Amino acid sequence: VHTLDVETAGGDDSEPRTLACSIAPLHRPGNRGVGVVINLTDITERRIQEERSEYLAMHDALTGLMNRTALNARLQELISQAQRKPDAPDWAVLFIDLDGFKPINDALGHHVGDDVLITTANRIREIAPRPDLCFRLGGDEFVVVVTGVRDALDALPVATAIVEGIQKQIEVGRNTVSVRASIGVTIHPRDGNSVGSVLRNADLAMYEAKASDDVIRFFTDDINTRVMERMHLE
Repeated sequence: VHTLDVETAGGDDSEPRTLACSIAPLHRPGNRGVGVVINLTDITERRIQEERSEYLAMHDALTGLMNRTALNARLQELISQAQRKPDAPDWAVLFIDLDGFKPINDALGHHVGDDVLITTANRIREIAPRPDLCFRLGGDEFVVVVTGVRDALDALPVATAIVEGIQKQIEVGRNTVSVRASIGVTIHPRDGNSVGSVLRNADLAMYEAKASDDVIRFFTDDINTRVMERMHLE
């Protein structure tokens, strides 16, 4: 069975359709071939639903950014590429969390909160070097992957631009609101050589940024020690 993409007749009203095509030989007694039977079935709607399901499996329904599943798959792909090519450039993970988002949700409602998240996602997508490497993990957490970095400082301009872009005021109906961002940064493979370790350490650096006056923090072993001590104390 093969699939064919065709245009329906009708001039300006034509639209693409997808057909499933099966071809079977037609025989007479004595096994003499006399022709073929071609069966065409319109599967356009089924294909649309399949593509929609595939999209929703890898994308965040609210913002249109890729989701956690897509992030894990993309990071694993980058790690595998680095293992095949040890001289390949490093890449950075920017773990972004919004400050001041919950009060907006509580005071103005989730519809306003959703608009803030959509606007924030659009700003991140516009600022990031590669829009296809922007992700929403859920809630007010986002991740941006920056490829082709030589050291941590190469990721700093992107992180700074995201902080500045996010903190600009947002007009939602008759409301003017603003949020800030805290960002934790890790570099592969210096700060981890697995999907879990890279994301975990970026998350730790982000929480360290929240606990300090800095809005951007790069992961260090000291951060890991302090966070673990704080968790044990709690």
